[in-house]
Amino acid sequence: MGEVATLSSSKRIHLSDYVRSGVPFYRGSEISTGGITSDQELFISEEKYREIIENYDIPCEGDLLVTAVGTLGNIWKVDDRRFYYKDGNLIRISNMKFDSDYLLSYFNGGTGKKRLLNSAAGSNQKALTMEKMREIALLLPIDEEQQKIGALNIELK
Repeated sequence: MGEVATLSSSKRIHLSDYVRSGVPFYRGSEISTGGITSDQELFISEEKYREIIENYDIPCEGDLLVTAVGTLGNIWKVDDRRFYYKDGNLIRISNMKFDSDYLLSYFNGGTGKKRLLNSAAGSNQKALTMEKMREIALLLPIDEEQQKIGALNIELK
């Protein structure tokens, strides 16, 4: 996968950066539920968010976030919501040279999910690493087929 997409993590956010309200801060649990929770617990300030977007790369609409620890391999396609995310717990897939909806579909079923989970490392608690994910061999049909598969996946949800 490393040849056809960029894998990255986030700028570290410290406990002292959390505030009572502001820009939602996503962890694996928020990604596993599609980023939507009625009981959002963690936020960073608008000021901290502006500092991050001025100095670092942030997720863009269409990027994918993958849970890397705990419940492995849950994937969320970034939409237009403002948020930031936890380093180490989530891996961002961006700059894809293929259809992101296709990859979402691929990693949510069969061969793709198996390859993703089999790339996890560790003996006590498995974790996905960017290094191992870059080595995953993807089945990439032609662009037109990727778009059809991705669109069908969206339609079925």
